[in-house]
Amino acid sequence: YVNHMTLVRANATKVAVVCIYTLAALAVFIYNDKVIWEVGLVLAIGNGLGAWFSSRISVGKGDGYVKMFLIVMVVIMAVKLWFF
Repeated sequence: YVNHMTLVRANATKVAVVCIYTLAALAVFIYNDKVIWEVGLVLAIGNGLGAWFSSRISVGKGDGYVKMFLIVMVVIMAVKLWFF
């Protein structure tokens, strides 16, 4: 809200920044031969599919849906961490 951005636009900005430093970190790990490619590719495919589906839902349903989903997930996680 500080920059007068919607949740969808703020998330898109966050994803762009995360992509930049993830590529830099990946380059460091590749250089040091610390990447397990089979596991990494499976995780990348899952991450990509999840991002594709969630971006379609968030853009289609708007900020209200994203806010409610976020609140519900935070409450569920808080209950899980407090009691289990």
